[in-house]
Amino acid sequence: MKMTSKKAQVVAIDGPSYVGKSTISRELAERMGYLYVNTGHMYRAIGRIASEKKIDPKDAPAIVKIAQTTDFKFVSGKGFCGTVVNGSDWTRELDHQDIVFFASQISGIRELRDILTAKQREFSQEHPIVMEGRDIGTIVFPDAMWKFYITASVDIRAWRMFKMMTDQEKKERPDYRVLIPKIEKLDEIDRNREIAPLRLADDAIVYDNSTSPTEVQDAIILQYYMTHQDEIVRNAGLLKARGG
Repeated sequence: MKMTSKKAQVVAIDGPSYVGKSTISRELAERMGYLYVNTGHMYRAIGRIASEKKIDPKDAPAIVKIAQTTDFKFVSGKGFCGTVVNGSDWTRELDHQDIVFFASQISGIRELRDILTAKQREFSQEHPIVMEGRDIGTIVFPDAMWKFYITASVDIRAWRMFKMMTDQEKKERPDYRVLIPKIEKLDEIDRNREIAPLRLADDAIVYDNSTSPTEVQDAIILQYYMTHQDEIVRNAGLLKARGG
């Protein structure tokens, strides 16, 4: 696949499920005036279409055919970032747990990843972008201007997953801790797939938001990293010299 030019105008935000990447990325994109691209929604959209067509997630040729004929657009406005699939706004329809899990099952299909990676790189040709996913800083944009890796404890991530569930789903699972095995299963799939596994880029900044009050606060902190790099490096050197 064709690689991008040196230091692409991309902020790459990677990390596992339910660490708040989407909200952080949307907020950061708005603050920086960048386009926000949710790569997870691309895989989920393919998964949703395949699921509705009763296609087995192991049927790679059928999954690839869907990807070849699916059009994606990402739109941003004041306080809004949307995912448009084949002309329809699916922004709020791609966070259902079943769709998330289906997407994780097909995400290791090489041909699918090649198609979606090519589409993702196209978005950077016309706009500076904030892009979030699993392999943005390692595979899609290894030359990204900035790379962040967001993480949090599995317990916190299970609680965040619980908060996103419908009232009916919460009644069926009243204790959020029963979701921990599901989170761990998603992590296992993401980290152990043969193609483009979830991993930390060597030059990524790790940010653990387990104790963060909101994703908006997280975005403010990431923006500070981006706009005060020299100050941060200088202060880090002073702390190191003082044994801090």
